[in-house]
Amino acid sequence: MDLIVRQVFLWTVCALLVSWVHSSTAPISKGQRRGKRDNNPSWKYTQFQINALKAELMNFDHTFCRGNPFEGVQCVEENLCASWTEICDGRQKCALDAKLDCLNQTIISFGTIDDRVCDGDENERWCSWKMQAPQRCGKDYVIKAEKARSRSVKIYSPNWPKRYTNDRFCYWTVTGAEGHKLSVRIKKFKTERNFDYLSIGNGDRYDDENSMIVFKHSGLQKPKQKKFNTKSNKVWISFRSDDWENERGFYIEVSDTLRYDAGVVGKNPFKNNKRNKDCGGEISLEANEEYQLTSPGYPNTYIDNQECFWIIRMPPGRRMELQFDLFDLEEPLDYLSLGNGNDSRVKPLLYKHSGRAPPANIISEGHLLWVKFVTSLAIARNGFNIKIKDVPYSDCGDEQVNIKTLAPGSSISVSTPNYPLEYDNNLNCVYRFQTNEGHRLRFRIVDFSSELGYDKLSFGNGFDVNERTAVVWSHSGSNKPSQSEFVSEGQSVWVSFISDIVGTSTGLLADVQALESR
Repeated sequence: MDLIVRQVFLWTVCALLVSWVHSSTAPISKGQRRGKRDNNPSWKYTQFQINALKAELMNFDHTFCRGNPFEGVQCVEENLCASWTEICDGRQKCALDAKLDCLNQTIISFGTIDDRVCDGDENERWCSWKMQAPQRCGKDYVIKAEKARSRSVKIYSPNWPKRYTNDRFCYWTVTGAEGHKLSVRIKKFKTERNFDYLSIGNGDRYDDENSMIVFKHSGLQKPKQKKFNTKSNKVWISFRSDDWENERGFYIEVSDTLRYDAGVVGKNPFKNNKRNKDCGGEISLEANEEYQLTSPGYPNTYIDNQECFWIIRMPPGRRMELQFDLFDLEEPLDYLSLGNGNDSRVKPLLYKHSGRAPPANIISEGHLLWVKFVTSLAIARNGFNIKIKDVPYSDCGDEQVNIKTLAPGSSISVSTPNYPLEYDNNLNCVYRFQTNEGHRLRFRIVDFSSELGYDKLSFGNGFDVNERTAVVWSHSGSNKPSQSEFVSEGQSVWVSFISDIVGTSTGLLADVQALESR
């Protein structure tokens, strides 16, 4: 056991040394600002810390202060928070009224104040929570009134002027004097487009959509709003980088408007925003036709701020299978929904699916399908590529079920279970089709293969499965029967397929059409 502990210790020391060597700074050229090495933990590790601590707090009916894990703990049933610096500092912040009532009660009970039996909400458990608090990348700045004309706060991406670190989330706040306004100037900007982004807004609640001015900006150019004034004396700035490519980052100056006035107040991009709906449309497919539905711009990244709506239509009686060959949307703001029919208000088959995990294959209930694709104001991904194809009804019917009714002019595709893969053993499938009185059906075999002499196909007129009404009886093998197409004598057709206990093949694929003429 001691040997294992020593080995783990040595591996840890080696890993730290390698990490230190790789992160050591390069020589600084003349005139270049000397950057401070980014020692913040990765965002994935920070998220793990946050989720673990959140679960711990919830076990005791507590939450993070204003929902922000970097601030502290919310006082229960009070409009107060205990910040991480205030927790376990020897002074109570929460439930002071309850503590005072308790102290007054000790006077009544014991004739003197006895604080040994009285406590606020904070206890030793809170100290352990403080030790688990996530480490924050970024900090809070204050510009005091007496410095309003002289001081500017300079905010840099981690590691500036060198490339920023991968997998980081950082946020900063700047607070000016009460009643003052702040100005923001984005002096330098360069990030990986669509993956590493900057957001800026009024107030101190980072990434709040209602306070947003710059929303998830990325790329090699500064945002459109690169100089602006805030509406209040507070501004927040957040930055997120992913696991891969990186660039030099950004340099931002925040000042009191008494020192620098940008001349324009920053605008919220979400207000009065209308998504572009010049996309989508109706797509009509023929029986057995395949179609590739792709996001706008595919195979390049899709377009921001769009709402696309498609109606996909096949001949009546058919149904569609959707196979997601590629799926990559910004989560959770960009999403795809789809459902049966042509009304998106009907309960969908897929609702606001986002991220990089493709949905499982989806089969429509009928010949109509709607698809809705929504994108946000910023950050685009590769989008989607969906294969849509005519798919047969492959359930194995019996004497009681699976009577398909076709309106004149409509058609249906039917197959043995698993087609085009091999069917199962011990099948006894019976399919029945009917149309309106006075009309007839056309039955046509598209593909057929079965175990010769054992797994047999039969079909004929009416509903009764027997040799007397059969057009083809007990056919087997790798070829279609000599009569692979016929028109019914009346308004109904039956089809039977039987397999034995061993040996399989791909089975049957057939079309049934209800003729319009009598």
